[in-house]
Amino acid sequence: MMKVNLHSGENTRDAYSNLDVRETNNPSSRKVENYSLMEYPANEIEELIAHAGTLESMERNEVIESLKSWHERISVGGSLKISFVESKKIANAFCYNNIDLVTYESHLISSKSMHSMFEIRSTLISLGFKINTCDFSINDYIGTIHAEK
Repeated sequence: MMKVNLHSGENTRDAYSNLDVRETNNPSSRKVENYSLMEYPANEIEELIAHAGTLESMERNEVIESLKSWHERISVGGSLKISFVESKKIANAFCYNNIDLVTYESHLISSKSMHSMFEIRSTLISLGFKINTCDFSINDYIGTIHAEK
């Protein structure tokens, strides 16, 4: 069984396959074309961590396909921890002056897609994941879902 850490950047983890679509200077992080994980066999991933920025680096249609691929590759009883910029929460944070325009625009400009907690949670359930927790952290606009297969 293996553990995978997506969108790892400079924050790699020991005993994980640390993958990123961006160039990094960290030799522990391997550059990949996308986050579909198609090169991994089915039911072989014990733990998959997808940091904020993973979903946002994909076009909207790629997100569903990647989530399907992850479900296939995560072993029964395996876990998924996925974090993402929650579209409604970040808009509210900007509207109520909790983040400035530069921060708000940087999230929008750097994202190919934005997502709501309801959308990601519903999609994971429809794919067969069991949701353990859903919460918000880091300035209250990063959504995190812990699920298992």
